Amino acid sequence: MGINDYFYFSFFVLFFNLIFICIGSIGGLIPVVLMLFFRKYRGLLGQHELEIRDDGLVERTDVNESLHRWTGFHKVVTTRRFLYIYVTDSNFHIVPKKSFASKPDALLFQSEIEKRMKDAGAGNLKR
Repeated sequence: MGINDYFYFSFFVLFFNLIFICIGSIGGLIPVVLMLFFRKYRGLLGQHELEIRDDGLVERTDVNESLHRWTGFHKVVTTRRFLYIYVTDSNFHIVPKKSFASKPDALLFQSEIEKRMKDAGAGNLKR
C-alpha cells in the first residue's frame, strides 16, 4: 500500500465516519423536534368534536375550545370521503364522513352547516 493509497483510504474512512455521525445526529434530533412540535400544537392534531349551535360551530379538543361564528365562514366543500368546512380562507376542518353513524347523518350535518351559513349570509357553498 503506497502513501497515496493510505491517504485515500484514510480520507474515505474519515469522510464516511463524518457522514454517519451527521446522519446519526439528525436521526437523533428528529424525535426531539417532533416532540417539541406536538407539545406546542397539541390541539392541532387528533380527535376534535364539532357542535352546531345557534351562535356558531364549536370545536373542542382535549386542550382547546373555539367558537367559529357563522358570519365568518367561507365555504363548505364536500368530496366522497370528506367534508371540508372553511372557517377562513386558510383555516378549515376536515371531517371524515366515516365518523358519522350513517350517510344520512353526514348529509344532515352538512346541510345544517350550509343552512346556518346561508342564514348568516356567509361564504360560498361548493359541491
